[in-house]
Amino acid sequence: MIAFKKNAFKEKIRQLGLEKDISELNYTEKLKIYKLKCKSFNEIKEISEFPGIKKISFFPKYYADMPNIEKIEKELPDLPLPEDGENYPIIGLIDSGIKKNHRYLEPWIIGREEFIAPEYQNNKHGTFVAGIIQYGSFLNNFSNIKQQFKILDIVALPNEDENYGKTDGLAEYQLIEILSKVIPKYCEKVKIWNLSLGTNKICSDTISDLATMLDNIQDE
Repeated sequence: MIAFKKNAFKEKIRQLGLEKDISELNYTEKLKIYKLKCKSFNEIKEISEFPGIKKISFFPKYYADMPNIEKIEKELPDLPLPEDGENYPIIGLIDSGIKKNHRYLEPWIIGREEFIAPEYQNNKHGTFVAGIIQYGSFLNNFSNIKQQFKILDIVALPNEDENYGKTDGLAEYQLIEILSKVIPKYCEKVKIWNLSLGTNKICSDTISDLATMLDNIQDE
């Protein structure tokens, strides 16, 4: 929105008594997205009639696509660990977290940022992805080049398995907040990021707000 429409929009929100329930999200400079908690359908209808509004929708929820990890767990062969003096590229892994004190993965972790409380964590997916990143060529024997990486462990996806423990979800605006914090913080060291997640929201024929935000982060 241009400036006068933005001010008029905020005035509209004030008139509806929703000024405490709205916050502007950090997607891109050109893409203005607000998170708003409405109390009735009439409030949504009134807001939708404001001329500066392009669309109103719910935020998608994201989750880790969990393969049947239990069936593929097996005794591992001896795998390489970091060598002193070796300069390894760093991968930022934004996932459900890597199991702490893992025999083969913990030595490669250079740092950890946790956005999920311990009681809501389920590290299976993050550990699985980290194992594929680090030892995929060894386990599948598809390459003569055995490249290893240091890993920045970003714990961002909560547990969604009721049989495992407490569950929670990750809304798109929460994911945006996490990305906006960790990527600028580590951008000088981390040039490769891995984000493996999905949503049950059907894709349209347009570029999503999340994709636009990710492009903007890369440009910056």
